[in-house]
Amino acid sequence: MRKVVCAACKYLETELILVGPRHWGPTMNNQYRAIYGEKKGTALWAQGFIDQWGVFMCREEAMQVAKDAGQAIDIERGCGGSTTVLYSEGLY
Repeated sequence: MRKVVCAACKYLETELILVGPRHWGPTMNNQYRAIYGEKKGTALWAQGFIDQWGVFMCREEAMQVAKDAGQAIDIERGCGGSTTVLYSEGLY
């Protein structure tokens, strides 16, 4: 069964995916700097998640995958009350 594994950001121009516990936290920023040098703007990056096979999902798709897999989701803590958009704080 497909599950949401961790936060991810996908560069829209090259499809490069950075992963980490939180979107643009230290883990992702370190990956970015290792590839590109100093951190630049994040406008060209889509925020989402990856599944256990490394497939990128937008926040909406990830919410549905997490629900279908029976993953614990804290709607109030991390999703701002939304039942359709997933944020990492609502998943772990």
